[in-house]
Amino acid sequence: MAYNPKKKLQRMLWVLKRKASKVRTAADKKKYVENQAKRMDKNPTGCEALFIELLNELKVKFETQKIIQGKIFDFYVPEKNIIIEVDGTYWHGYNKTLTEMNDVQRKIYYNDRRKTTLAIGLGYELIRVWEHELDDEHYVETRERLRGILK
Repeated sequence: MAYNPKKKLQRMLWVLKRKASKVRTAADKKKYVENQAKRMDKNPTGCEALFIELLNELKVKFETQKIIQGKIFDFYVPEKNIIIEVDGTYWHGYNKTLTEMNDVQRKIYYNDRRKTTLAIGLGYELIRVWEHELDDEHYVETRERLRGILK
C-alpha cells in the first residue's frame, strides 16, 4: 500500500479531535464509572462468578462492583468493612515481575496498587483472591480461609 499523505493528515486530525473531546468533568467521570460498574455487574468474569457462588455458599451478605472514590472494587462485605478483589491469573500477571509483564498487565498492576492504597487508606480491609485459588484443587482451602475471615 502506497503512502497517502492525505489519509495520514486525516488520521492525525481525527486523533487530535478525539484527544480534545476526552476532557471530562467530574460528573462525566462519575457517570462513566457508574455505567462501567453496572455493565461489569451484569457480566461478571468467570472467576467472579465462582467467587459469588463461594460467598453464597458461606451465606455472606455482599455487594458487587462497589465504587469508592472513582475506583470499582469487585466485592464489598459491609458487615466486616472488607473489600475483596478477585484477580485473574493472566491479566494481573500472577508470579511475574514487572519486566516480564506486557503493557496491559503493567497498567493493571499499577491500578491494583492505587486501589490497594486507596482502600487501606480509607480504613477498609482488602483481601485479594487469585483465580487459581478458586479452582478445584484449592477451592476448599480458599473457602475455609474466607470463612475464618468473614464469619
